[in-house]
Amino acid sequence: MDEFAANNEAIKAAGIAPVLATFGDTWTSQLFVLADYYNVAQAVPGFAEAYTSHEATYSNTPAAAAGFAYLQQGYEEGWWQQDYATTLFDSGLAQLANGEGAHYPC
Repeated sequence: MDEFAANNEAIKAAGIAPVLATFGDTWTSQLFVLADYYNVAQAVPGFAEAYTSHEATYSNTPAAAAGFAYLQQGYEEGWWQQDYATTLFDSGLAQLANGEGAHYPC
């Protein structure tokens, strides 16, 4: 994440949105959390089963909560494009293809 953050700052300094967010389609707001799941599975084997059976939660499992912290960090650092809250998925992909943003979490 440190390398990703440093890369985003360099991209932002170049005047490009480092991370495209398409929260106009709310399902895409989960991408940072879902993309981080490999790290959760490595840190807490069996988390998915424990979560499904209501024995674990994101709020009481720091490794699982990290994905939400990454979302917060992106917001606080200004990594997202100006209209991130209303940009739709298809528009975000077009922005990515047109070089208006550098990353799209998936």
